[in-house]
Amino acid sequence: MSTRDISDNINELYGFEVSAETVSNITNRVLSEVKEWQSRPLKSTYAVIFMDGMVYKIKKDGVVQKVTVYGCVGVDMDGNKEPLSLHIGGVESSKYWVSVMNDLKARGVQSVLIFCTDNLKGIDDAIKSCYPESDHQKCIVHQIRNSVKHVSHNRDF
Repeated sequence: MSTRDISDNINELYGFEVSAETVSNITNRVLSEVKEWQSRPLKSTYAVIFMDGMVYKIKKDGVVQKVTVYGCVGVDMDGNKEPLSLHIGGVESSKYWVSVMNDLKARGVQSVLIFCTDNLKGIDDAIKSCYPESDHQKCIVHQIRNSVKHVSHNRDF
């Protein structure tokens, strides 16, 4: 969205005006904090890291494109959850997940007991290439969604 689009949406949703220049100034101030958050050091060990990609359609330069937001949430050894990373890439792929895991490793994550993911083709190999000692658990929510699509919706058995 352009700064003007954001300004218009704020006005429509919340009923007050924010200039496009103000939106731009806020964005510029927040970007440095976002970059700092994205590069902050992480703990060396996590019990579980949940990884998933969400696909969004965005309009860029007048063209609608699909982008994936790759998200990681970690559970540390004390059971505390924390968001670890958000990355924006093309269509979800195991190759891109390798770059996300390499980023986690560069930020200090040395070991992960369990990765919990969807059933993306190649994700097992991607995990093993970066964290060979880790176990991989397919997310039960994804398993249920993938199973339900094969169940008949006809109530007349």
